[in-house]
Amino acid sequence: MNHQPGNILSYPEDLTEQENPFISPTAKDAQSPPVGPFAQQEFELSDFSDFTYTLTKEKVTAEEASTEKDWNVGGTLKGGGNVAGLVKVSVEVSGDYKNSSLTNTKTSVGDTTKLAAILGGIDESFGETAYTVKPFAYWNESAALVLDYAVSPGIAPPGSPRTWWQQMYGKKPDVTLKLPRLLDYEKQAGISSDSARFISPGVQVFRGPCAPNDPRVPTTEYAAPGVPLCLRAQVENYSLKDQPAGVAVEFFDADPDVGGVSIGKISNLGAIPARGSQFAYLDWTPDARYAGGAPRFFAKVDSDGVADEVHEDNNKGYRSHRIVAVTSVAPRAPEDVEVDLSPGRTLDIQWSDPLGPVQPTGHDWRVVAYPEDGSSPLEKLVPGGQTATSFPDVAPGRYRVAVFSISGGTESPASHPSEPIDVVTEAPSAPSNVTGTPETSRSVCSGIRPPPPVGRRSTVTGSASSGSRAKPSRRLRSTPR
Repeated sequence: MNHQPGNILSYPEDLTEQENPFISPTAKDAQSPPVGPFAQQEFELSDFSDFTYTLTKEKVTAEEASTEKDWNVGGTLKGGGNVAGLVKVSVEVSGDYKNSSLTNTKTSVGDTTKLAAILGGIDESFGETAYTVKPFAYWNESAALVLDYAVSPGIAPPGSPRTWWQQMYGKKPDVTLKLPRLLDYEKQAGISSDSARFISPGVQVFRGPCAPNDPRVPTTEYAAPGVPLCLRAQVENYSLKDQPAGVAVEFFDADPDVGGVSIGKISNLGAIPARGSQFAYLDWTPDARYAGGAPRFFAKVDSDGVADEVHEDNNKGYRSHRIVAVTSVAPRAPEDVEVDLSPGRTLDIQWSDPLGPVQPTGHDWRVVAYPEDGSSPLEKLVPGGQTATSFPDVAPGRYRVAVFSISGGTESPASHPSEPIDVVTEAPSAPSNVTGTPETSRSVCSGIRPPPPVGRRSTVTGSASSGSRAKPSRRLRSTPR
């Protein structure tokens, strides 16, 4: 996903392949030029708008785009099958029939294939929040037919009063990473882990030394201790204001707010234009402490805190990458850190140590509970033979816990943190002649986000059979936050 649902300034501005890296151009036949995006339309969303966009086979063929897309998938498939009961996938073996051969799968747009999106109105009580949406379709490399959107916020002409967009996002930049699920957790939308909000497709891992503008595909192979890696972060500017050069980007071996240690820093990133991006690279080699785990490599934008920007809660993101196991002895981070709250405001913590055989003899665990408000963490040492401990009578607040293995002067990277746990003040018992319970105070978070976007990308794969109809549709209504 190349945008952040809930933030329309993260969507591409236009339909070019440079703005939309997932586009895989196709041609209707060998004599025709390849076509990238097709079936474009344009709608201006306002308070009373109500549009429906549909993609049909007629719109595909009208723009000389291909109605079929071939793609290769590892392994061997036999026959055909249905995908979600909507489309039929036909499969044929390419070359000699062997278990190791690649199969050639063809996805087709049939007469009944249809993608639809309903574009509702937006709340203009905030001001002039109207924006233009350009739905378009394309094939990607996996033979998925994708319905996507390019978005342009309303901009007033010179001399006219500024729109809401210019007032809110025309004064400061907003440097960040691609965080497709950042807003999911606060909406409780199909996400059960707080850490998942910060998974970023913009953080990538390459095998070997870094090279600017490197065309390599990020490695999916397990890295090995002692083998150089290149970490790359694509830094975005989701604003209408340019970000001057000089922002720092720092890489960490775990969440920097929960025990992550800096492994390198880029101190002077180049300028980032409005709604543009810039890459930061770091050469780094893992050692034996990372072996057998899947560290989360974090990038933190503006780690020095010098940028004056719209949001400060969207500056970190990560990608997990597996490191192969080795038999050399070194302190290794444990797994599965879990926290429960028991009476007396006690944090009960437990973890597992699947890497026990290669932990140093006589190692200890360092257990740290990090308050979300940034105050001093709680910490204790636990003998290596234990996998549980507790912190009694902790102050009210929200905590996440990480565990480290420590031996002599060497410490493992932080474990993946526990899910956040809230500790609240226990209400005193009411006198016998008083009924009811004390009123609970509520905290209010303020901030500004762009109106939510026109919706998530819709995809359909396969070829529609004569008796089926593929109709992913969505009623979309945008409201400024």
